[in-house]
Parts: sequence; C-alpha cells; structure tokens
Amino acid sequence: MRQGSDIFQKFLRERMVSFRRSRRLSKEAFSEYLHVSPRSYAAQENEEYGFSALSLTFFLSRLEEPELEQFFQDFRSLTEEQDL
Repeated sequence: MRQGSDIFQKFLRERMVSFRRSRRLSKEAFSEYLHVSPRSYAAQENEEYGFSALSLTFFLSRLEEPELEQFFQDFRSLTEEQDL
C-alpha cells in the first residue's frame, strides 16, 4: 500500500509543479490556489511531506476538463505500468 502512496505523491508533485510553472505562478501564488501557506506548499514541493487530500481537491478543481481527464488517464497508465 505504501508503494502506491509514494507513486501517487511523486506523480501529483510532478503535475502540480508542471501546472504552476506552465502558468508562471510563484510558489506563493500557487499556494493560494491550494489554500495552504506558502511555507507548507514549498515543503510539499520539496518532498518534505506529501500533499493532503484537500490540496489535491483544490488542485483538481483548477484543471480544465481536458486536463482533468488527462490527469486520470496518465495516473491509470502509471499504475498499470507499476502493476498496482
């Protein structure tokens, strides 16, 4: 079970960083999207700890429909590759 969590956290971190950078948002501005403090977001991005369910929910709510669909398709593919 832990392996799946680690894989998901890495996947989510990569997606959030990519999203933030593609929109040219600072860590501080992006932390507002996620409703967390800038310090908390920086720690999450730096792999000091994982993203919460609430951060995930706020992130997903910011995605457009095609991005949201792609997010889940990519995660499905990743889990199939990892045989999870």
